[in-house]
Amino acid sequence: MSFISIISIISNKTYEINSIQTFISSFHSLDIIYFIIFILLSIFYYRILKIKDKKIISYSIFGATILTLCKLIGSNIHNFTHIINGYANLFNIIFNLIIFIGYFIIFFSVLSSLFNYVINKENIFLESQLKSNFFTENTKSFLIIAGIFICCWSIYFIIFFPGIVTWDSYNQITQAMGFVKINNQNPILHTLIMGAFIKLGSIILGNVNLGISFFTVFQMLFCAFTYSLVIRQLIKKNINKYFIIFAFCFYAFHPLIACYSITLWKDIWISNFLILYIIYLIEIQHDKDKFFSSKINLIFFPIIILGVLFSKGTGIIMLIISFPILIFEHKEYWKYLLSIFSITFSIYLLATGPLLKLLNIDGAKQQDMLSIPSQQIARTVKEHRACLSEEEQEIIESILPINELANLYNPRLADYVKEKINLNNYNKNKWIYIKTWVKLGLRYPITYLDAFLSNSYGYWYPDIKYWVIANDSYLKRLNMYKENNWYYGDKENYPPVSNIRSSIQDNFMLFIDNIRSIPVTSVLFSIGFYTWIQFIIFLICMIQNKKKVLLPFSTILAVFISCILSPVHAEMRYAYLIILSLPITISFIDKSKHYLS
Repeated sequence: MSFISIISIISNKTYEINSIQTFISSFHSLDIIYFIIFILLSIFYYRILKIKDKKIISYSIFGATILTLCKLIGSNIHNFTHIINGYANLFNIIFNLIIFIGYFIIFFSVLSSLFNYVINKENIFLESQLKSNFFTENTKSFLIIAGIFICCWSIYFIIFFPGIVTWDSYNQITQAMGFVKINNQNPILHTLIMGAFIKLGSIILGNVNLGISFFTVFQMLFCAFTYSLVIRQLIKKNINKYFIIFAFCFYAFHPLIACYSITLWKDIWISNFLILYIIYLIEIQHDKDKFFSSKINLIFFPIIILGVLFSKGTGIIMLIISFPILIFEHKEYWKYLLSIFSITFSIYLLATGPLLKLLNIDGAKQQDMLSIPSQQIARTVKEHRACLSEEEQEIIESILPINELANLYNPRLADYVKEKINLNNYNKNKWIYIKTWVKLGLRYPITYLDAFLSNSYGYWYPDIKYWVIANDSYLKRLNMYKENNWYYGDKENYPPVSNIRSSIQDNFMLFIDNIRSIPVTSVLFSIGFYTWIQFIIFLICMIQNKKKVLLPFSTILAVFISCILSPVHAEMRYAYLIILSLPITISFIDKSKHYLS
């Protein structure tokens, strides 16, 4: 077991295995350090083999299989954008089989050891409620914790004052200020709320750039109160003090959370509303009778649902998985639950449908929903065009510029292809296009799978380094528009950006980049790592027979599904809830009070 594990670790996975020479060369990295690891693994595995609990072994096998597939396939997709690294020959198959067995042994051993420790070592979950004046349920403690979060994040606010403005947020600002026609490509309600704060700030401080700080501060407060509410939730449930301390430090000191608190994105808002939604789901699971007897809960629960729906176009996907589970597990309240979801969904659909049409406001981009199909079609054309019939090529040509697809296709980003979709022709011949897409998928399933995995692997494969934090500002965006002679509405004569200020921002970004280069701290910025941790926590809960966690985890699963269907292979802001919810989900494994058991 130790030998095969070492072979998997030292192998060079960037080789295209097509001969006995390349097969042997892929295992050339022998070193004394690996001999030491070999000895340590041997001792570790010897202890693992003594575990006899069938439930632990079963879940360890299942978890190890999933993680091994993610690691092996993710590595191949990352290096080759194919499931198989190079050619599908005997040497390649043997190579991948060896890597699979080696990683499986490692993951199985780590998981079984972890599961055995958490399940059987009662001493780590002894009664350990935090006795202090700081961590309490009262309002004073809630406000103090929120204030500490604001103080910790303030250094980021000072560095990037008045707030981080990306491409999307700049578009929203120009719409909110009336410089261009408003649309619902970014959520219109979020745009209007942002505009109200920026207009107020502009009146008080003199210009749009400084006015942005009003909305940034408002967003920071919203984030701080939301995460302080999470801490309060854990305290109310008498969760082990170490989970509470972890949650506090996680929200206060994680650089990603600090930066996102001042980044003007809709994704921050929907993630916060989803955190509140999960808290309400936990309250329902913990004591449903108490929850449904509270008038405050009956008022705020629908408001939170509306917050999720109106924060981002994918909000409806985030809720649709948890809704049936909620109804099924609480049948006695099905009328109330059904009425809540019916009313909130109806309000959302009416507001984003007929009302927008009545006001002559353009809706969301339809192309975003076609990201994966358009990527699969583009890859099929690139790899198999000579095998497509004239009729199939004509159908594709009516929707996409078939002669450009080979150059437009980027395995990790769907924007270049989906933006070329002819929506008029697509809507006229939708079923013909769908039929062609399905037929080609049945003919070239591996190509479709390669296209899908290449466009989504950053959400389930940890070894990805993709941008996570922006270094943009309103003035930078405004200058870009001026330099390109694009229309811009804000005619204020702003002073040039200070070189000292730009230098501080650049050095800060370099600092974050250096953190991401360190093997241990780099996982703080890995979406795949958080996905793995959430998966492992879920397995622990299943071993503990905590079926009630299915409901809160269903929301996290919904976010994951929306991510892998998105246009980008590893966009951190899309997966933000997976990171934000970690302090909540990790508390599920607490056994001291039979939490959600």
